[in-house]
Amino acid sequence: MKINTRYSGTVAIFLLASLVALLLFYNLATQRRVNFIENCRYSFKMTVETLARSVSIHYFRRDDFFSELRAGNRTNIEEYVKKISDDSIYIKKVQLKDTGLDIKGPYTISGDNGSIFIRFKIFNSDGTEFINNMHGLLVIDAGLLLLELQRDELLILEKSDEKGMDFIYNLRVSFLGSLLHFFHWVSVLSIGLLAALIFNEIMTRHYHYFYEIRGLQKIVFLFEKTERFSANHSVRVAAISKALGKLAGIKHRRLKDLYIAALLHDIGKISIPVEILNNPGKLSRDEFGAIKLHPIHSVRILENFEELHHIIPFVRSHHERLDGSGYPDGLTAEKIPLESRIIAIADVLEALTGERPYRKPMNIEEAVKVMRGMSLDQDILYILCDNIEYFKKVREKVIIDM
Repeated sequence: MKINTRYSGTVAIFLLASLVALLLFYNLATQRRVNFIENCRYSFKMTVETLARSVSIHYFRRDDFFSELRAGNRTNIEEYVKKISDDSIYIKKVQLKDTGLDIKGPYTISGDNGSIFIRFKIFNSDGTEFINNMHGLLVIDAGLLLLELQRDELLILEKSDEKGMDFIYNLRVSFLGSLLHFFHWVSVLSIGLLAALIFNEIMTRHYHYFYEIRGLQKIVFLFEKTERFSANHSVRVAAISKALGKLAGIKHRRLKDLYIAALLHDIGKISIPVEILNNPGKLSRDEFGAIKLHPIHSVRILENFEELHHIIPFVRSHHERLDGSGYPDGLTAEKIPLESRIIAIADVLEALTGERPYRKPMNIEEAVKVMRGMSLDQDILYILCDNIEYFKKVREKVIIDM
């Protein structure tokens, strides 16, 4: 079964935009977690270091405490040590250990199984002496401390060395919950849907514009085929207008609009009887009046196509002349759109160089001489005169493929 190209393109855009949005949110969320862990690690370390320093100075660096332990009187000392835990809600227990340790500095800090262990040297008050066969041990509830430091996200301590990520003091942590939350997924789908809708709208307008132009082009072609002497006239006028527009500095969408306007400039002639259009003799006043109405008929046709409204002024004014002698509105000079002035020159050139029932075709050089005496935009005509060989090729190489 053949799949609709635009439908499959819309689905592809939806998936691609969703994937890009997903990767973006994933990277942002990952970076956010990295920053969050760094902030937690810093706060955690500072809190533990501050507590260790405070306990070391206030409890394990005192002359009375030092003297009692050196004298072997531990009964009162152990009761005193137990009171240390009242200084912080994070302290699980405090003990005196008889084992001597090589503690560098006043204390060492390590972690394991969700706890922080701080081991203290026991000094006299001026720090000149310490007890080498005994140390103080303070155990901190790392999970409670970590919980107090968090705000937006929740880190949990892992007891296994194989799980989670390195944190500090040999502790490992994991995030509770997923990296991407509900609003992330909603945003991903919304972005994908929005991109698909925009793509679909663009493609709808493109196809609508394309098929309307192709349809009108078919009408023009079929109409001109009823006129043996003006067949393909509009296609050649469009090619010449586009070439003139390029040399005049018109670019991009404006150049495309110029081409379309030139292609459709005579579409209103389908409202004029064929016998008038094919009359080989001199037209009567009424017949010429009917001919002069074809720009109005063109406008009425184009008004039925919303995407073509912006080119209507170019089509309407392609028979206007700088001195006001043109039709249908008698516009003068700069009041005539540049695109209309370009189409006018292309229209006259193609008419003079094309075969007609009442005369033989001129060559471009002869046509240009005639056009110099007409009230046309001389700046545009100068571009034509300066590039005659180029425009010969443009006219000769127009291929009609309907």
